[in-house]
Amino acid sequence: MRAFQLLALALLGSYTGTAALPVATHVQGPITVLRADTQRGECVPRSSKRWITASAQRIEGVGPVWATTVTLGDQHLSVLIDTGSADFWVTGTELPESQRGPHRLYDSSRSTSVEEQGQGAETETFRVDYAFPGASGHVVRERVAVGDMTPAPVPVGVATKIGPFLVDQPFDGVMGLAFKSMNTFRPNQSPTFMELIQDSLDLPVFTINFVAGDGKDQQQGGTLEFGRIDHSQYSGELVVVPVNNRTDGSWTVDSVWLSVNGVSVVQDMLVDTGGGHFMRVHPSIADAYWSQIQGSRRSDDKHGYWGFPCDAPLLDFKLKFLNGGGEVVIPGRFMNAGKLTDGAPDPLCTGALQGRHGRGSVAALFFEAFFVVFNQADPSISIAPHAKPSTQGER
Repeated sequence: MRAFQLLALALLGSYTGTAALPVATHVQGPITVLRADTQRGECVPRSSKRWITASAQRIEGVGPVWATTVTLGDQHLSVLIDTGSADFWVTGTELPESQRGPHRLYDSSRSTSVEEQGQGAETETFRVDYAFPGASGHVVRERVAVGDMTPAPVPVGVATKIGPFLVDQPFDGVMGLAFKSMNTFRPNQSPTFMELIQDSLDLPVFTINFVAGDGKDQQQGGTLEFGRIDHSQYSGELVVVPVNNRTDGSWTVDSVWLSVNGVSVVQDMLVDTGGGHFMRVHPSIADAYWSQIQGSRRSDDKHGYWGFPCDAPLLDFKLKFLNGGGEVVIPGRFMNAGKLTDGAPDPLCTGALQGRHGRGSVAALFFEAFFVVFNQADPSISIAPHAKPSTQGER
């Protein structure tokens, strides 16, 4: 069961030479600028700051994911931050009792600011599936706030049905941050939350700063920011990597060169904050990596996960971006996805690097190793190691 749950979470987001960007600055004084979205008639106010900061929490379900709190009207819910999908949806009071699990439920009847999208047969709906059954329901326009933003009317899916895997997950919905072409709202596709607010921001970017903590000097915590790059959150220089979003509206990096112990593969990689802990690479690369770790072995179930003695030292892992951006190295300590068995005296841990044919993906371990900038206007990501604890906020 543990293996199945890890696989499902790892696939949650699998929905299928650039100048460095400047840092944003605060703008003093009250500024209110409304940007109209011509297709949906949305108006998103520009705050005086012109960027948004929200805290992110590492949630331990069947694996690590990161979530943030959103306010719909006056109701607070926790949503998964997911760059692997493009629907913004929450669990609602119309869910059957058997699907409510631990979730907080959005109740549109309590809201004084909600509007149903469409009428009767024209009511807008959504249905998003991941690598497992996802969520479906109707679409409302509700005043939404994330972090310190001024509330603004945003299209939100309200789930009336969710798949079995999602029932017990410790979040109340998903904020999809891929691109509009992946959005499932019908009959009118919706821009993502980032796309809706993009023109109201100083920079057309959002940044992910997820710090898992090391139990010593580095404390666990995270931020999700829209509209600026906080240089105090990373160390060294940002590595800028082009993204291909044309095929399916995803944050996909083409032609990533992976090489381990004489085995080399070029693979496209999905950049997916909602993909659980596993980093998916070609099976030959995963096999070559774990063959160097003494005592490692595959699980004996159908998934064949790589496991290893929990006290074994793990090797660093390198990604080289052939389409520009150079390379980054993931420290070996991030290759541990947690205990697979508790058997004494030699418990096994699950490897965070696992095999998959086709497009690979980077997930939690990647974002917990690096500060990442997502550039929405010029599709690319920028990567740098997290700032050392003593330098946070000093630059």
